[in-house]
Amino acid sequence: MFNMSVYQLSICLICLVILPGCGRGTDFWKSRRPSTTVAKGIVTYRGNPLPKAMILFQPTDTTAVAASATTNAAGEFELRSFPPADGAVPGSYQVMIFKTDYDDPKYDVMPVNNNDPDYMKETADPQPVSLIPVRYNDPKLSGLTAQIPTDGTTALRFDLVD
Repeated sequence: MFNMSVYQLSICLICLVILPGCGRGTDFWKSRRPSTTVAKGIVTYRGNPLPKAMILFQPTDTTAVAASATTNAAGEFELRSFPPADGAVPGSYQVMIFKTDYDDPKYDVMPVNNNDPDYMKETADPQPVSLIPVRYNDPKLSGLTAQIPTDGTTALRFDLVD
């Protein structure tokens, strides 16, 4: 009985010494990240909110960090540089916006005759179709730029046209 009590006491003491160190301290990677700030805005196309569009902010400084977001139903977005945390690193950015659609009716029904030589062509994965002018997919062609100030912004706005 005495040996069992000493054993249990030893285990408890070891746990008391080791466990308090777990979970404390800073994350190695998080501690080396640049600080971020709030960066929110809206995207419209032809004067209407652009839902489910992907936005990519590419920093003009090659040592900086990119940020991205997806617009909601109202065309609003909130940038993230280190998901799931919110925010973008302050600085200058070139902006790319993507809005694609895979909804092609020819892919709703599989062909009945699988022996057809064109079967592979008919069942190939559809290529994405851009629902906005493709120039917005390229930072050099889009003409879209943004500046994120150190105190953040909620006034980013991109009005896309044909």
